[in-house]
Amino acid sequence: MDFIYIKGLPNEECIKGIQKLHREVFDESELSIEKLKEKPNLLCCIALDDHKVAGFK
Repeated sequence: MDFIYIKGLPNEECIKGIQKLHREVFDESELSIEKLKEKPNLLCCIALDDHKVAGFK
């Protein structure tokens, strides 16, 4: 497993993986990218397993 840390919004591929995992964990609830864009000093911590998003904060 690999961990990556991104200041600001991640790239589109990571965002899609985060949204997919969020829907699976939170019963189809959508993660608002617009709300993330509004966060000052955003730091995304992403766990990747075989190049797929396995976790995020």
